[in-house]
Amino acid sequence: MSLKISYILILSLAILLITEGFPIRRLLELDEEKTVWEKILPHKPRLAKIIICSALIMTGSLVLGLGVFLIAWLRATNKWVTVQEEIFDGKRRLRYPSAIDDLRGLHLPSEHVKKSKMKRHTITDDEVDPKKTLQMLKRKKELIREAKKRKRDIARRQKMEDEIAVIQQRLDENLAQDHSGPCKAQVRREKTEAAIKLILTSL
Repeated sequence: MSLKISYILILSLAILLITEGFPIRRLLELDEEKTVWEKILPHKPRLAKIIICSALIMTGSLVLGLGVFLIAWLRATNKWVTVQEEIFDGKRRLRYPSAIDDLRGLHLPSEHVKKSKMKRHTITDDEVDPKKTLQMLKRKKELIREAKKRKRDIARRQKMEDEIAVIQQRLDENLAQDHSGPCKAQVRREKTEAAIKLILTSL
């Protein structure tokens, strides 16, 4: 935002200087009665003062902001190098493979953020609890086993539903060719549908 405002102020100053004539000659005039602003824009000295001061302030703010950003970036880069040294030297290791991507967020000039992220995404050999690691492995195996069981149950249910659909289709074809009377055909249909519902509820 400040960069856009600086561009606008510089452009306005350039337009005024072009329209009024570049005031180098007037600035070099030894006229003590006229101020610098009157020499720049004789008819609008206050406007010249406002525009030039605003342009100088915005330019100074922009330079200051870039300097602060450069210092912060250098500090953050230094922290990232330190993090890499701690990880690759064996002092700490990643909790999971994708933690390296999360640690790239350490490009911040905050020591507190660095410590919290390092604690969250890395671990030392002293911090490893064998019991907790064993529990995590057991829980992982249980989850894998449950997922496989659910997958088998879904496949078995789908197979049964396909078989029942085939039976239902054959029943409809047989009933369409049956000439023993509508009452007996309806009774057979109801019995078959009841048996199918019983099979589905037992799955």
